[in-house]
Amino acid sequence: MKQWKVVASMLALWACVLLYITCTMPLPSSPSGSASSSSSSLRFSQGEDALREAEIAAEKAAGSLAQTLDEMQLLQKQNAELRRLLSQFSAKQATKEPVKEAMLDSLKSRLDKANHHLSMLKDGSSSGLSLAEERARRKTEMTVRELWFFLKSQLSLLESDEGIGQLRLKKLRADLDGYRRTLLDDFENLRKANDAEGWRLHKSQELGELVQRRLEYIQNPIDCSNAKKIVCNLHKGCGFGCQLHHVTYCLITAYALNRTLVLESKGWRYAPRGWETVFAPLSHTCIEKGNGPKAYWGLAYRDIEKHQVIEMPIVDSLHPRPDFMPLAVPRDLASHLEIFHGDPAVWWIGQVVRYLMRLKPEVQKDVDNAGKKMGFRNVIVGVHIRRTDKINLEAAFHSLDEYMSHVEDFYDQLERKKPGITRRVYLASDDSTVLTEAKNK
Repeated sequence: MKQWKVVASMLALWACVLLYITCTMPLPSSPSGSASSSSSSLRFSQGEDALREAEIAAEKAAGSLAQTLDEMQLLQKQNAELRRLLSQFSAKQATKEPVKEAMLDSLKSRLDKANHHLSMLKDGSSSGLSLAEERARRKTEMTVRELWFFLKSQLSLLESDEGIGQLRLKKLRADLDGYRRTLLDDFENLRKANDAEGWRLHKSQELGELVQRRLEYIQNPIDCSNAKKIVCNLHKGCGFGCQLHHVTYCLITAYALNRTLVLESKGWRYAPRGWETVFAPLSHTCIEKGNGPKAYWGLAYRDIEKHQVIEMPIVDSLHPRPDFMPLAVPRDLASHLEIFHGDPAVWWIGQVVRYLMRLKPEVQKDVDNAGKKMGFRNVIVGVHIRRTDKINLEAAFHSLDEYMSHVEDFYDQLERKKPGITRRVYLASDDSTVLTEAKNK
């Protein structure tokens, strides 16, 4: 509407200019003296000036009018385009309502997440944890734990001294234990505050899946014949746990060197048909070392990239010992690990063992059924009492009571939040007398 008003105004201006020209133009007359002639010349000159001004004004008005008309045409075209798009959108709404709903849900989810992050920023909180915060918390927990161990041992010594009132010492011990449990409850609340425990679990799972994908990748090269490999075997003369340590070091080596581990396990003492009898294959694409040239670790270490296949010794004979052996952790994982886990090396080795000990489906089914028959359900404390050949060689003797004191301590703490919980223990040992002893106590 405004554009038409502008056009009308300009036309009116043009009409006024033409009227002015008409009024100021000299009328034709016969010459009559010098004064009359001079006056006529002046009026004619003024008329020419006015005419030029009118022509300039007319040109400007014409230009403005043309520009205005062009703008009007453009607006009309844009208006038509908007109407067409609106019609199309209205038509699609009826036929694509589910798509629209999905888009709205997605946008709402993103908006909620953004609002959540914004509110956390306003509160000065964060779903992440700083390394300094985690270190401080762990240090405080460790201090309380070590203080209790010290007091407990000292009180035990004092209780054996008949010169000190036994009842008084027992009361002091009970009071100190109460303080300790209260502190432990406080620390648990601190771990869970702001959903920090959920955040740690999420980060652990996220990083764990990354490690599993990496192991899957290096263990399944596209071209096995040209892939670089390391070779280990399971013929080390020791028990299952010891042999698992050996295979673990082999897979860590494969990961560190970006090579495929080929495990020679036929004739294994625990499963003559090999590792794959119980566990998932370590590779689906590369299970043979091939016939290419081989080198042994010690000789190949200094120029390792030149050798396609490297034979690894048992871990006891590994020399030189590489920097990536436990308790080392991959550099790109360490900074993330240290924030959510107090012992990164344990987590890292756990991920390697997780890949190695993936049970075959039929074996997993047998394990699950055995657990059901035993009534295996949470909450339950597992206790492994290792004796026989380890005693006095690799470990000192520890009585059953010593193990069970830790079980009792765990359940005492748990009962503060879950009163009346059934106390279950899963006891495993290589000493057959342990089970009988446990039943008699």
